[in-house]
Amino acid sequence: GIQGVSLSFYCMMNHYRQYVEFFILSIHGQLFIGTVNCAEENKGKWASVFRKIKISIEELEQSRNLL
Repeated sequence: GIQGVSLSFYCMMNHYRQYVEFFILSIHGQLFIGTVNCAEENKGKWASVFRKIKISIEELEQSRNLL
């Protein structure tokens, strides 16, 4: 199965805040590390992309369980 953690936070840049989503997963013992980031004002535009990444990982896990 999938086990892991996802962290969301902001980093201060020179003139704006950077939104960062960082995740570490263990999928059947294999380490998967990922990060996505964007300027804070673009967070809403990228939210669907962040969700699609998570969903694709879950779908991969489900398809593996069906084999």
